[in-house]
Amino acid sequence: MANKDSRPIDSELSAAPDAGGIDFSIVIPCLNGETTLRRQLSALVSQSFHGRYEVLVADNGSTDSTVSIIEDFERRYPWVRRVDAGGRKGINHARNRGIDESGGNFILFCDSDDEVDRDWLQEMASSVSNGSVAVGGTLDRRLPGGERLSIERRLYTMFWDIPWPAGANCGFSRSVFEAVGKFDEELMGGADETDYFWRIHFAGYSTDLVEGAIVKYFVRAQLKQVFRQAFNYGASHVRLYAKYRTLGMPRSNPLRSLAVIGHSCVVLLSARKRSPERRKAVERLGAHLGRIRGSIQERVIYL
Repeated sequence: MANKDSRPIDSELSAAPDAGGIDFSIVIPCLNGETTLRRQLSALVSQSFHGRYEVLVADNGSTDSTVSIIEDFERRYPWVRRVDAGGRKGINHARNRGIDESGGNFILFCDSDDEVDRDWLQEMASSVSNGSVAVGGTLDRRLPGGERLSIERRLYTMFWDIPWPAGANCGFSRSVFEAVGKFDEELMGGADETDYFWRIHFAGYSTDLVEGAIVKYFVRAQLKQVFRQAFNYGASHVRLYAKYRTLGMPRSNPLRSLAVIGHSCVVLLSARKRSPERRKAVERLGAHLGRIRGSIQERVIYL
């Protein structure tokens, strides 16, 4: 790894990474992140890792004060910079533009509305030094006020037995990217990282869980926001099925889906207004109704 004295991080204005190269490029897709971006960037410039890294905020056409926030960090931390990703809406376009402008041997992703742990990059670096070529970390799910909902120390296999990490805490080597190619910019509203890490799998690479690489993942506050997000995710599940069914992705069980919808409705009628059970019911109901919408759009049945 890099000389530990190569890039001090505790000064107000620190030197840029060594000219010899960059170990890690951290890409943050961002659209109108003025309320949360400063928190994430503050966490990233305060990492315990002392190697060479850069932070690229891929601005997907923000119209708020996002640009001025990035410029403020650019002035104080030369390894932070803005990438213009406004040519096309979508998180995958922003990710691709960030990768285009990156110079690191390993590319990591986090989101503008979350907060990485102080040791996040060091934990990722340790896994990479042990041979990892694709990684996913732990999600510490929290409400906007900081109340913890759950800690998820796992990769996900909810659709298939092929593991994938959350897009808010993941990464892969430059060589993997060159083998797999860019994120699919046609995927909108969800399933974007699932698709990419499945492609990584089919290219012959494995994805490793890095439990110590923790991100505080701030969820939606209002239940209508939770429902809308889950509905979009549900529709994206159908897009995954339409794309991967010929490769063996299992068909869903429609009877189970109807049972989930019915149970969720019962919970919504009986649970306390702000209870975790009610929130989970909204998520499940939204996702399964979204699958119905997606099945109509894609002309396949995946409920």
